[in-house]
Amino acid sequence: MEKVINNRDVELKAFMQSCWKNYKSTGDINCLVEAVEAAPFFGEAELAEEIARILRAR
Repeated sequence: MEKVINNRDVELKAFMQSCWKNYKSTGDINCLVEAVEAAPFFGEAELAEEIARILRAR
């Protein structure tokens, strides 16, 4: 079965790449927090919130 790639997928991929590039160049944890908060985590919003909370506490 072929996966359908929509505009949202393309935008999310570009955003994740941007967050990662910014993190690598600055070391700013907030770049990772933004990526985690935007990640779908298969509908598990609490998972994203907890990871973001842990990252912010560092």
